[in-house]
Amino acid sequence: MGDLVDWANNKDKIHPVKYAADLYFKFVSIHPFRDGNCRTARLLMNLALIEAGYPAVNVFSDEKSRNKYMDVLAKSRRENDPEIFENLIGEYAKKAVKNHIKILELNEHNIEQARKEINL
Repeated sequence: MGDLVDWANNKDKIHPVKYAADLYFKFVSIHPFRDGNCRTARLLMNLALIEAGYPAVNVFSDEKSRNKYMDVLAKSRRENDPEIFENLIGEYAKKAVKNHIKILELNEHNIEQARKEINL
């Protein structure tokens, strides 16, 4: 666990999405708790993304996504290749950013509509 903390303190040298995915991967590989390791890892990953200005990612939007996520994580761990998992988290982060932009655009549109309606 100490190695993970040391590694985490050097996050400025790593792209934020890669850092978040690697943080998850490393934490789950250590498996420090009897239960809740994946939940804790998702919290750590999303905290890292939010701290870097990214929106949180939802990795379990449906059963198909959950299965893909678990398969990719298992393959990445089996092959000891975090890049496999990093790519999946990158896809999730990209989708989250696109959704966030859509929400902001919709909000901007709604503000403009409200201004027109009240003659501002």
